[in-house]
Amino acid sequence: MQTAEQYHFLTRRQESGLTSEQFAEAAELALAEEYRAEIGCIMQPEIASRLLAAFSRLTGRSWTMEEAAIKTPREGIARDE
Repeated sequence: MQTAEQYHFLTRRQESGLTSEQFAEAAELALAEEYRAEIGCIMQPEIASRLLAAFSRLTGRSWTMEEAAIKTPREGIARDE
């Protein structure tokens, strides 16, 4: 079983059964931005917030950034310490 640190947004998105395109459209973002989140890139806070809101809306569950495995600059800095 994977720990929360081992998950990427890709895993969470695949588990939801929804497509990358659906999330990008719901978040009103370019598909490339959604792909960056999927592979674990550090996302700008405003983009991360839009993805999280869309993810929560489409899955019908309220997620935190950590649960959804969406990385933000602050989290990236904390992990490097």
